[in-house]
Amino acid sequence: MLDVTAEDQALLDRYLAGYQRLIAGQIPANTAARRHFIAVARGLALPATPHEWAYVKWSLRQRRLDAEPKHDRRLHSAKAPLQANFGRTDWLRRWVSGTGDAAMYGWHRLVALSKRGAAQASDVYNLLHASDLSAQLDRWFRAQFGGAKPSIYDKAMDASYNGTHVGGGDHRLFDGGHDLLGAWQAVAGASPHDSLLQEVSGYMLGLWRDLVTPRGLPLFSMEKESFDAVSTYVAGVFGISGQWLKDVLTVNVGELLGTAVGTIAVLLNWDKADVDRFASLVGSFGISAIMAANPLLGLIAVASLARAYQRASHGADLSAIASGVLRGGSGAGVFILTASLIGGPVWVGLVAGICAKVALQHAWTHGAQLASGVEWGRIADAVAGHCRREAYETTASLKELAEFRRMVDR
Repeated sequence: MLDVTAEDQALLDRYLAGYQRLIAGQIPANTAARRHFIAVARGLALPATPHEWAYVKWSLRQRRLDAEPKHDRRLHSAKAPLQANFGRTDWLRRWVSGTGDAAMYGWHRLVALSKRGAAQASDVYNLLHASDLSAQLDRWFRAQFGGAKPSIYDKAMDASYNGTHVGGGDHRLFDGGHDLLGAWQAVAGASPHDSLLQEVSGYMLGLWRDLVTPRGLPLFSMEKESFDAVSTYVAGVFGISGQWLKDVLTVNVGELLGTAVGTIAVLLNWDKADVDRFASLVGSFGISAIMAANPLLGLIAVASLARAYQRASHGADLSAIASGVLRGGSGAGVFILTASLIGGPVWVGLVAGICAKVALQHAWTHGAQLASGVEWGRIADAVAGHCRREAYETTASLKELAEFRRMVDR
């Protein structure tokens, strides 16, 4: 059983009202420690500090008291240690209560681990897909899930390309038969003798075969001449290559999987009490989406960032969002840059990228902790006081010098 110790009770006697005001939002959660305390109180993180453990034990005690019959509550005192809550002979009630505490603690731990695991797994996958490993991942998906014999519906979707041969390997973006609407029109006209169920099945299988190819499924179709004009313009103005532009206009199964796990991670970590982790995740997704030309993941990152900004209640939250996005984005950028610069096998670059990212995150975290421990207000006051004294002494010296000159002139 999680017992309230004398040390816990001392903290509760002094700070319980402050804990409750912080959780209620009456005290701003403008530090990482306060945000983590709120996450612990809501069951979204594990207790780590004496204050957090004291509040968790107090909450469990109050929950047990609320569940007891009213005539038993007179045996308890609000400030008594938890050991006094039950008689020594009431072993059954003690055992049931302790089992409930353990189950609740285990559930909180499972939730916290699930959130952290989803965030790390989605971050790692999207970083890998944004690295040089993405080509191997796309080929693996095609080898595992592609290769089926083309059906009449696949041939109908490729009919325009087979007649013109415009676009080569990128023809899905230009022939009008592979985007969501064009594919359905091609499938619906493939045979006059099939049923609606056969058409729907052929449509879904056709889209799936496009998704498992490295070039992927186009979000929409466009004329090749129009694409060439847009590609030439963005290359001249922004330096964006035509291949990256093709990638951002299509999506394959690897990018779709990255978007799915990213969405799950965002939903699990969508908590105002842990703004830093959420913003860091969004920042990492943003860089991964740009480097991998994943339009869906980019939309998730932008929408999540906009929602976080909308929910920010004051300047401290906005600062935490900016800091988290910068930390996550810089970590992703360092990983991708290091992995691409290191020669040799792909795995060597990936290991080097992971080491560089971990080192940067470690330096960022400890640097923030050191900065938060500095009493910047006292330093500013000391500097301002020193400047005032210097200004006063300088002014006094100038006055004395002017007085001396007047005396000399006489």
